[in-house]
Amino acid sequence: MKQKASLLAFLVLTASTQLHAANVTLSTSNTAGNTSFTSNFGWSDATAPSAVNDYSVIDAKTLRTAADSGSATFAGNSLTLGNGTTTGVLIFKNQAAGAVVTVNNLILNNGEIQNGGTSSGAGSTVTLAGGVTLTNGSSNRVNTGTAGREIIVSAGITGGGSLTVSGGGNAFFQGTNNFTGTTTLSGTGTRAQYATVGSMSSSSAITVGTGTSLGINAGGAGEFTGANIG
Repeated sequence: MKQKASLLAFLVLTASTQLHAANVTLSTSNTAGNTSFTSNFGWSDATAPSAVNDYSVIDAKTLRTAADSGSATFAGNSLTLGNGTTTGVLIFKNQAAGAVVTVNNLILNNGEIQNGGTSSGAGSTVTLAGGVTLTNGSSNRVNTGTAGREIIVSAGITGGGSLTVSGGGNAFFQGTNNFTGTTTLSGTGTRAQYATVGSMSSSSAITVGTGTSLGINAGGAGEFTGANIG
């Protein structure tokens, strides 16, 4: 009897948790001095992100990480930037050296990630960790922000969307990427650097625009060899 009662209580609790799961949207764009990445500011449910909910940034709104902070992890079950029609932007404002921003389930559906840190020294480089999915048919952007800034994408990228790398700075791709959309390098000074063979998706055609450059790491373990580029 106790076993049945315990099972019933578990099922009720599980159903209750599922009923309370929601898709929460950012209703107020983040500007200088505020952030919704780890706080309740601007979210439609007026609570800080939690693992039970999915979160969306749409209608050209921006979500910022906290300025003058180190590494940060998004607590939501997922974070979607854009809805296929309008865009959503995630801006990295981390100012500490070696800052890592982790989003374990980042979905880009006409979305953009952008480095909004300093232009040199500590805070000019930020790493995106976790996992990224490009929604089929979507157009997405990795924006380094400006010359002197760098984005390191250690997260693997999957899906059927396209990706534009822009901003005039450096974007380093280190994860295992197998997305099938195109890759375009845009904007004078923009550089995309691929760390390993797996970081350059074999299913993604790359267009190197005027004034941009593409680099590869060669010779080390897992890096490119003559056979890969010959």
